[in-house]
Amino acid sequence: MSVVDVLSKTAPPTVELRMPQVEGERLDAETFRQRYEAMPPSKTAELIGGFVFMPSPMSYEYDRAEHRANLWLERYEEATPGVDLSGGAWLFLDKLVLTRPDVLLRIREDYGGQSALRDGLLRGTPELVVEVAKMTCISDWPH
Repeated sequence: MSVVDVLSKTAPPTVELRMPQVEGERLDAETFRQRYEAMPPSKTAELIGGFVFMPSPMSYEYDRAEHRANLWLERYEEATPGVDLSGGAWLFLDKLVLTRPDVLLRIREDYGGQSALRDGLLRGTPELVVEVAKMTCISDWPH
């Protein structure tokens, strides 16, 4: 039996094709999440109002502002019972918004908060969301 005979009798390899995230594309949260999980770790995207938003790489100024917001809210969390601080966790607001805010502070459910942890995602509206932003032009935001 030749190599050609062996190769012709084996099944072709299956390749799972996944669509990439496309800036400005309209998606629902579930489709967005599936595509996000297939993205390389160096890429980031968010779904806001049903539109895919792919921010620019983080600058020094951005990182510094985010760090300061975290420090401020860490001190608040330490002094305030019943609140949780998070930075970069997924926040599921509705079918058209799946985002990772820079910093969020929430009142836990057992203290009367309006957000809840379900399936590893925070669902509902946290009491405070901090998003560091520097838009260079109107085209930074999908229409």
